Amino acid sequence: MNLKEHKFYTDDSQTRDLIIPKLAILLGLGSIVWVTNFCYSGSFGLYEDDWVRIPTVIGLNWGELFHKVIFETGGQGRPFHDGLIFLLSYIGIKLGGLKYAYVIGFIIVTINAYLFYTFLEKVYQNRVFSIAGALTFCLFPADSTRDYLTHSLGIQPSLAFLLTALHLYVSGKKKLSYLVVFLCLIAYEPLFTVFFVAPLFARQWDSKLPKELFRHGIVLVSVILCAGILRKLSSENQISNFSPLSIVLLAINPVVGPITSLAMLVYRSIETLLKLNIELAFFSGLAGICFVCLFAYFQPTPLDSSFRIQALEKVKRRYKIPNFFQPYAKPLITGSIALMLAYPLAMTTYGFANNGRTARVHAPAIIGVSILSACICSAILLAANKHNRQRLAVFGLAGFFALLVGFGMRVQQDYQLMWQHQRGFWTDVVRLCPDLNEGMVIFVEPSGLIDTRQQVPFRASRGVSDPRQIKGIEWELPHVFPYIYQFPSSWKIPPKLFRLQSDWEDKILTKQNLFRVSAAIDWISIDEASREVESNNVIFLETKSGKLTRRIAPLTIGDRQIQLKEPTLIGLPKFKEKYFYNYLVQAPGEQQIDYLAPVPTTK
Repeated sequence: MNLKEHKFYTDDSQTRDLIIPKLAILLGLGSIVWVTNFCYSGSFGLYEDDWVRIPTVIGLNWGELFHKVIFETGGQGRPFHDGLIFLLSYIGIKLGGLKYAYVIGFIIVTINAYLFYTFLEKVYQNRVFSIAGALTFCLFPADSTRDYLTHSLGIQPSLAFLLTALHLYVSGKKKLSYLVVFLCLIAYEPLFTVFFVAPLFARQWDSKLPKELFRHGIVLVSVILCAGILRKLSSENQISNFSPLSIVLLAINPVVGPITSLAMLVYRSIETLLKLNIELAFFSGLAGICFVCLFAYFQPTPLDSSFRIQALEKVKRRYKIPNFFQPYAKPLITGSIALMLAYPLAMTTYGFANNGRTARVHAPAIIGVSILSACICSAILLAANKHNRQRLAVFGLAGFFALLVGFGMRVQQDYQLMWQHQRGFWTDVVRLCPDLNEGMVIFVEPSGLIDTRQQVPFRASRGVSDPRQIKGIEWELPHVFPYIYQFPSSWKIPPKLFRLQSDWEDKILTKQNLFRVSAAIDWISIDEASREVESNNVIFLETKSGKLTRRIAPLTIGDRQIQLKEPTLIGLPKFKEKYFYNYLVQAPGEQQIDYLAPVPTTK
């Protein structure tokens, strides 16, 4: 009997050749994702939107969690978005705290990188092209929010649904792909429109393509309209708040968004080069050596000739384009369209955003940018081979990607610093405000606080009156106190802390000398917007001599002097410490964290 004819026979060498490269690529992509986005995650905390979601699952049982995952959507019409954040953060915290929630986020991002790599391999069947695209995918610098949990546990799963749907579509399982991409729509809808480009991944663009594009578009537009009607009927806030500004963003974002996301590839690498320190230089250098070995190992080959566009033959002859560049026309067109389709549903954020939480607007652009980058990198390597400049191309591309690794580490250092600033800040707040009562308001004067957002490139960090300091945006702070202490259940309004705006003195007092909460933040609930607090229930924190202090003297505003709540040290209730107390409040003897702006020197 011939062993090879047996149905259970496998050629071990062939199996090994298939498994080992795939495993090596998965491990390689995972290593890049870890170093670029998560290697500092053990010292990350909660940021911005994290505070209104993740702490709410602490202490729930599985039944309560199930109800929360299914029925609490945050009013945004994205049941899978909040639900996945609740579920995955709950599992991570149960496993061992916040750092395990970040590990889950790392796993999801790595899976997405591998899904994108295998998708490029399936469509274009070119190893160098796929590797270059996957590297860009892992190091994509325009969206700098990938590190925090709301993104990795909420937006990245939606990206996974989109990539899975693309895999299914090009494999001929179109009906199933529409079902999967619907999950993308109800998880994080800006990614959904990228799926319009799916028919363009066909190898042959023949006479059937326009009909397929039309049919495909009708299906997806119908899904969007149905989802929009349902969200409108349910008074979901994003649809209900549709405004002329939304129309403006709908028109300009598909233009300025692609320009910004492509520009960030170059800009962030230059920025990192100019701001290298010893640590970033070491890791970027190490990454550069690995990338040199990678590009030197895989010999570039042109894409298959089946990707040629016959209509461009005249252009080729006129401009004398080399034959091996012709197949790049299709992926260049496909990537460009995918990039523009990344922005139509981003109607709450400007497409030119490049820092802080608003950089999430570029999350859907990762597919289009990565395909375009794959085209450019492959073409550079091919041209270098033709002109005997392989080393120059290999070292140049390796250096480019290595600098993007350095940028990712810089972003992580920003997140690490922001968490340290939060800890220093709340440690001082807890120390200065032991006499908390129902309905109490703590106002923080802003001039001494360092802006810990990811900085505008080349601009030095400095203390300014910016209402987006401390945790990135001002409306997070009021949520935190109830996650530090267990207040009595009879309290209708727990103590809340607000960071004042730069022009707070003009807004804070009523004619009756009551304090307006609306002087603290622009974005505020209706109840808070009309809330006025008596001065004997107000604590005022300010910076003096490089320290956060509690004001004891009357607060002077214009010709009025307002007496604030006096500190009480006798008969104080002992509040039970909640889960995030140990995360936010430094232990006795721990080195104090400097989170305040340096005192300006006078000449």
